[in-house]
Amino acid sequence: MIEVIVLPCIDPDKRKAYAREWHKNVGGAARRSAWIEENGPCIKCGSSDKLEVDHIDPNEKVFNPTYVWRLCKEAREVELAKCQVLCHSCHVEKTNEYKQKVGLTERHKAGIRLANQNRLITDEYRAKLSAAAKEHWKKRKLAQQEQTN
Repeated sequence: MIEVIVLPCIDPDKRKAYAREWHKNVGGAARRSAWIEENGPCIKCGSSDKLEVDHIDPNEKVFNPTYVWRLCKEAREVELAKCQVLCHSCHVEKTNEYKQKVGLTERHKAGIRLANQNRLITDEYRAKLSAAAKEHWKKRKLAQQEQTN
């Protein structure tokens, strides 16, 4: 059975506001909480306070953790397989150690550029996604092309 979600109105601004609210309260936040609960507590110190998603190897990062919750399930699972749960203190400590070790400019040279949720994804990194995630990108691109035509 296919579940149909009816948006509250036809007005584009209200529809966008509804979608943002849904992602914030139902989609993203709920998915994040469930994943952290399933994979927590902090892998370094065992704390359960202020838990955050951390990429084990920052060079493997394709999506910012704040954006990953909006991805299709397949792409989200590919990205989260490269992550661990850290408390805020351990996450800050790890990030600072990494910045001192390689420097932020080295990360940019590797093609890892973050710009809030509008992340630039190079073909090299897109190739690392699973076949399901690649299919998702292909369908999304075709849908965007159809909308512009």
